[in-house]
Amino acid sequence: MACCVACLFIPLLTPVGGILVVAPLIVLTFPAGFLGDRAFGVVYDQLGSHWGWDVVSTIPSKLSYFGIYWLLVVSCGYVQWFVLLPWIARRWDHLASK
Repeated sequence: MACCVACLFIPLLTPVGGILVVAPLIVLTFPAGFLGDRAFGVVYDQLGSHWGWDVVSTIPSKLSYFGIYWLLVVSCGYVQWFVLLPWIARRWDHLASK
């Protein structure tokens, strides 16, 4: 989780921090983070192309854009690693003990 938090603040330190944020987050939260990334991309495209909403002009800063993206991807990864995986492991142990 500390690595994910560090990835949130990299864009503040470098002017082209986008790939430095996306790549580690996708790796740390794979596969749920990848699905969250794809969902973010689809929503971003849908808002711009179908509804004519200029998303870039409504997001106040680069940090808030990365913050929204970070929150989505890290939430997907958190649910995957700390909610679903332990639940599946407990369920598996429960079924194996019968």
